[in-house]
Amino acid sequence: MFVVGAVVLAAAGSSGALPLAVAAAAVVAVRVLDLPRPFDLAFILAMALTGWGEALRLYDRFGHYDVFVHFLVPLFGAPCVYIALARLDTRPDPADASGRSGT
Repeated sequence: MFVVGAVVLAAAGSSGALPLAVAAAAVVAVRVLDLPRPFDLAFILAMALTGWGEALRLYDRFGHYDVFVHFLVPLFGAPCVYIALARLDTRPDPADASGRSGT
């Protein structure tokens, strides 16, 4: 979805190709975290909101799109960041019942 959109927009000469390319790179890069599927979907949705919103100029067309995105992206992204930090052993693993990290 991101790559095809970026290619189509680049072929059309639109500046919206770059945000989609960045979103595509982020979606591919997060795969190394092997997030649980609901969190993976949440990250993809967050990148879709930002990438497509910029590519289609939704921030300019709809006054409240910015507020909508700034509410949902942290809501979707924060758990993914926490899981990434837990996998780096800097935060307690959510699957660990004791709630203590390995320190």
